[in-house]
Amino acid sequence: MVNLWRSANYFEHFYYAIAALSVVLMLILAAMVILGLDKTTQRIETSRGSAVRNVRLLSFPTFNAYLLGLGWGGILCMNLGLHLIVVILLSNGLGFVLMGLVYFLLMSISGLHETTRADYNMALGEIAEVYATIPANRTGRGRIRVTIDSEPRILNAETRSSAAFKPGEQVRVVERIAESVFLVKEM
Repeated sequence: MVNLWRSANYFEHFYYAIAALSVVLMLILAAMVILGLDKTTQRIETSRGSAVRNVRLLSFPTFNAYLLGLGWGGILCMNLGLHLIVVILLSNGLGFVLMGLVYFLLMSISGLHETTRADYNMALGEIAEVYATIPANRTGRGRIRVTIDSEPRILNAETRSSAAFKPGEQVRVVERIAESVFLVKEM
């Protein structure tokens, strides 16, 4: 192995170093993803809700893909005995292709995280189930489970009733007090 390294020229050393660096960076990226430290994409707020859309072309994964193509493509081309200019062009081309593929993969995946904000006014008049005790006479807040757009939601609730509502009881949503706080009454 040492003789192989000593017999290699400077360009082979360069491509082997880039290939080794890309493998180390790939292991670091995998560890970051597993630990939840990857900040390749950013969550942005829109009027329709929050969505992951801001995927950058120059990010850690795309840069690593470029290095991977450059290093291993260069080693492959050098082992095929191609001319140095062809090696440089092909390895850079492979690096850019891999970079583009990773970018488009990240863009495709980012669309899967898209969520929409519910129109809470649709809860008005609906029957809800008490999720957490709602204190009587608006002395505190409880929680209700109500279906909005075919999706169950847990929302804060208060009541003017003289009796508290216990979990599992059915109530009717009558008024919206704040963004996700509702006034409920007995059925």
